[in-house]
Amino acid sequence: MATSPNTVSERVRTILACLIRELGPTFQLKDLTLFVSQCRGKLLRFDEVPLPPGVVGTCIALADVDLITTRSGLDTLLRLQSQLHEVAHLLLQDVPRLSFGPDTPNHATFVAAREQYIAATRRGPGFDSAQELDAELLAAMLLEIVTAHTGSSSLFPQTFFSGCR
Repeated sequence: MATSPNTVSERVRTILACLIRELGPTFQLKDLTLFVSQCRGKLLRFDEVPLPPGVVGTCIALADVDLITTRSGLDTLLRLQSQLHEVAHLLLQDVPRLSFGPDTPNHATFVAAREQYIAATRRGPGFDSAQELDAELLAAMLLEIVTAHTGSSSLFPQTFFSGCR
């Protein structure tokens, strides 16, 4: 069944329920990062670099780390939203364990030729695909959870998460 912007897919509900069960109703980005690292069996690393026009964030599964890169210079909220969107792709298993199969480089090799690899990852589905809609919705929910942990005001009605607990 296709996902529309007004529905929550079963895979988003399942992941969110698992996160709430494992990490609690609110948690910090660092807790989520450790959870994802444990699930995927390798370190999750964040980096900020200049990115091509139209690219705010990328997620690449390297041989030794999962690397989430965001555009340098983003404001705090947009950077966090972009990071959570890429984390959502990891949680939803949209990113394979190794982005380039057996030829996947380690982090040091990747950094030395970053532009070449980033260009190769721009082949994903369109922004209106079910995969992207799920990642965006899960990221919005994660943003709510992370900001609620810090005591920031809610972006959603209080009943929004009731079906996921």
